[in-house]
Amino acid sequence: MVTAVRLMYAGAAYTLVWAIGVITVSASFVKHHPVYVSGGDHRLAGAAAFAVLLAIAEAALWLGIARACRRGRNGARVTGTLLFGLNTLVVLGVASSSQAGVGPAKVLTLIGWLIGGAAVVFLWQRASSAFFNAHTPRLPR
Repeated sequence: MVTAVRLMYAGAAYTLVWAIGVITVSASFVKHHPVYVSGGDHRLAGAAAFAVLLAIAEAALWLGIARACRRGRNGARVTGTLLFGLNTLVVLGVASSSQAGVGPAKVLTLIGWLIGGAAVVFLWQRASSAFFNAHTPRLPR
């Protein structure tokens, strides 16, 4: 269980590092291709801002689920697993993209998915199940 929570914290940190990478790549693109920005094309800025906002929300989810799992909330384990399933669909969409230049995005997306997959595996091991069962309130008879 401890390993799963640590992996979730790692996932949150990785997500924030990814967001910083998006900002850095966007700034570099603007610096080396100023004609796009001066021409009034602000799609890159919008896409970068959207990606950063999504990364912040994703990091908050990682942290929230990690804290709830640490407290023994079984619903957090289920929620984390469901979110991993949704993330798998996103990863499949990115991986199947044939758009030029998305190779690095595929690799980075896969790294985040592997962190999440490892966390889910550790969440459902016997020791983790025993931990969650021990923290589940029992109804009086």
